[in-house]
Amino acid sequence: MQNVSNVFFFVTFAAEMEQIKKVVDTAWGMFRRFGVRSVSMEDVAREMSISKKTLYRCFRDKNELITKTLDHDLKSIQTEVDAILSSEANPVRQVLLIATFVSQYLKETNPSMIYDLQKYHSEIYYEFIQYRDKTFMERVMGNLNKGVAEGYYRSNLKPEVIARLYLCLMNHGPEHLQQMSTSEDYSEMYIDIMQYHLHSIATEKGLNEVKEFLK
Repeated sequence: MQNVSNVFFFVTFAAEMEQIKKVVDTAWGMFRRFGVRSVSMEDVAREMSISKKTLYRCFRDKNELITKTLDHDLKSIQTEVDAILSSEANPVRQVLLIATFVSQYLKETNPSMIYDLQKYHSEIYYEFIQYRDKTFMERVMGNLNKGVAEGYYRSNLKPEVIARLYLCLMNHGPEHLQQMSTSEDYSEMYIDIMQYHLHSIATEKGLNEVKEFLK
């Protein structure tokens, strides 16, 4: 009888986890398309054809759903970045390939999503940025050290300082540039910022890689 009870528990638990995953996937897509503020818990439930009661059984409130959605978002970005780092050995091309990926990601994301998070869910957004920076700091440092060792980046760089500047540009660069020029596409600005980053740290050897990549 105990074995039957255990099997029932694990089947139920697995079903609940699958339901939570589906909710996060759905909410993630809706937040990226429409922004965070304009999507209610009721909208998510309606999109999934489930009751609000079922939705609130998975998440106690919208803040918890946003937090889980951002976790999902970060894991998706991390997976893609790690795939690029493992498949491309050249550090300059790593940066440019990641910039291309992020630019495409931004094209598919409504800018109001970031604005909504900053204005209406600032604590969640701040914690997300802190966690994201911590997650990617090691990867950025690895790229910088590799670039210096292989002669693509200047040997007098201070990797930790440059890594923090890079993360600052990644987090805030496009939105600040967009405030100054509404004619520029948000996602294209990211490519410009990463080129700026590389031109500030690259040797002639590294700049030749940039030129070759952008041909």
